Order: sequence, then C-alpha cells, then structure tokens
Amino acid sequence: MTFALITPPSAEALTLAEVKAHLRLDDGSEDALLASLISVAREHPERTTGLCLITQVWRLHLESLPEDRVIQIAKGPVQAVESLSIYDEVGEEVVLPAAGHVLDGTARPARLCWLET
Repeated sequence: MTFALITPPSAEALTLAEVKAHLRLDDGSEDALLASLISVAREHPERTTGLCLITQVWRLHLESLPEDRVIQIAKGPVQAVESLSIYDEVGEEVVLPAAGHVLDGTARPARLCWLET
C-alpha cells in the first residue's frame, strides 16, 4: 500500500500573520523559517496519526485487491473517493463505476467495501 499526495492543503491551519502576532514579531527576517515551522506543525501529527488535518487529495496504490473485498485506507478521514481503477492482465486500465462501492470514511482506518467485480 503506497500513498501519493496529489493536491496538498490549500492553506495551513495558522497564517504567518497569526504566528507573528502571537510571537510579537514585527520584521520579516524569520518569515521563511516560521512558514516552514507552520507546515511541519501540521505534517508531523498527520504522519504519526494517519489523520489528515486539512482537506487534501491522495492517491492510493495497491498491489492487489484484498480477498475480503474491503480496502483499509490508513489515511483519514476520507471525504470522498474520486475514482477507482484496476489494471487487467495485460496492463490496461479499467475504470470502475462508483456505484459498486461503499465508503466508510469516518472509521479508523477508513474502509472502502468493494461490492462488484
């Protein structure tokens, strides 16, 4: 199971201005460092807990489908599944209809139940 970040969060939970006001900084000499620390303050708990704190788009790659037809998604909560596809024996992509699946995105881990073949 491999995750690839497709669309990162559009903004951080805190703005640079909010952090500078909290720290009582007036000049811009540390802006790059503070911006980096703001990102790390979100990314670290996301990596350690598997929870996405701000909306983002990820791609999940699996080597094969689980025998019980339930895909455990370690990152969550999952708001939506945009598309599903598998590759046949010759490597051709087959796009699957969204109607054949049920998402339990708030479970930990989130689960996608595969109803059709």
